[in-house]
Amino acid sequence: MNYQTNASRFGYRKLAVSMMLGGVVAFALAGCHVDEVKSSSGGGTATAAAPANNSSSGSITPAPTPTQTQTTAANTARASCSPFPGGSGMIYKPFSEGDGNLVVLIPSSAAESAGAAMADSSGRVVEQGRFVGRTNGNRPTYRFGRPGSGFSSPAILIVGGANYCIDNTAQRYD
Repeated sequence: MNYQTNASRFGYRKLAVSMMLGGVVAFALAGCHVDEVKSSSGGGTATAAAPANNSSSGSITPAPTPTQTQTTAANTARASCSPFPGGSGMIYKPFSEGDGNLVVLIPSSAAESAGAAMADSSGRVVEQGRFVGRTNGNRPTYRFGRPGSGFSSPAILIVGGANYCIDNTAQRYD
């Protein structure tokens, strides 16, 4: 019986401390005013409104969630990539004869573990190519689950850690 009383008392103390800390935070927020926050990362600006005072109940209502407006520069950001290495033995074929999907062949001197992936223009990997063996001149071959035109243009072809610019994903590069 004594154990329950002590536990109840301890729970009450935790609640009282939480309420006091919450009051300090609410008091600090009540002094806030509208300020525009500028991002140095090119991500746009964020604004937040001051908390409104609900005069009928005397309580403070929470401020709305800040909204972010993207800037044009942030929307056009592109990960760095090199021009496609024409004449190197690498082929970007947007429509294969076999299944109509994208296939990438890399030079025969490259290891199978090089890998191939398609990324959007910001460098975020969209799809990893599936290694299907060495074909067409003993070159490591990677197949994808959709045609080249199924990827947004421009895109980035990642092969063995190198990024190659693919300006038009529906066009063949070799």
